[in-house]
Amino acid sequence: MKFFVTLLFVLLFLPAHLLAECVEGNCADGWGRMKGPQGSEYAGIWKKGKPNGKGTAILPSGNRISGDNWVNGKYQGYGIEIYPSGRRYEGNFKDTKYHGQGTNTLPDGTFYVGEFVQGHPHGQGKITFPDGLTIEGSFKKGQPNGNCRATFGDGSIYEGNCFNGQFSGKGRLTYPNGFYYVGEFKNDMPNGYGTEYSNDGKIFYKGMWKNGEMVNPPKEFPFKNLPAK
Repeated sequence: MKFFVTLLFVLLFLPAHLLAECVEGNCADGWGRMKGPQGSEYAGIWKKGKPNGKGTAILPSGNRISGDNWVNGKYQGYGIEIYPSGRRYEGNFKDTKYHGQGTNTLPDGTFYVGEFVQGHPHGQGKITFPDGLTIEGSFKKGQPNGNCRATFGDGSIYEGNCFNGQFSGKGRLTYPNGFYYVGEFKNDMPNGYGTEYSNDGKIFYKGMWKNGEMVNPPKEFPFKNLPAK
C-alpha cells in the first residue's frame, strides 16, 4: 500500500535571521514588509520587531503562510499554507508547524483530513485518493497505525489493524461478491491463519495463508486477490 505520505509534511518556520531589510512601512511596530535572502519575505503587522498579528510570510522554498495569528515571529492557530506545487494546507498551526485539526491537499487530488502533531498526520484522520481508496482511523507520524478502515474503489472493505501504512495483524476483508476473510494479515495480504467465508456466512476455507493465497485451497474456490492499490 503506497500512501502518499509525503502526506508527510516538512517542518516550517520563519527564522528571524532571514529578515534582513525593511523595504516598506514600519517593521518595528506597525505594518511593514521585510525581505531577506533566498526570496524570504514577511508583509504584515509587527510588534517589537517581530511578526505579530495578521500577515503573510514567503519562505525560501516559495511556500506562503498567511493568517491572523503571528505571535512573536511564529504562526499559531488557524492559517493557510500554499506550496509552489499547488499543495495546500488549511488548519491549525503551533510554532509554524501543522498541529491540531487540518486538511492537507496534494496536487493530484489526494487529501488528508484530521489531526496533526508537530507537522505530521497523527491521531484520528482520513485520507482519500483519486482512485476512490479511502483509509480512516488512527495515524501515527504520517502513517495509518492502529485500528483502520480502508474502502476501495471496487467496494472491497478492510477493517482491522494497520501498522506503518500496511494491513498488518488481525483484520477482516470483505469482497464485493459478499465473500469475506477474517484472520491474520501481513504486507497488506492474508498471511498466517485465517478463514474465508462465503456470502451466506458458511466457512469456505479455514487454514493457513501465504501472500494472499490459501496454502491448501479447495479444488474450486471463488477467492479473489486483494484490490489493486
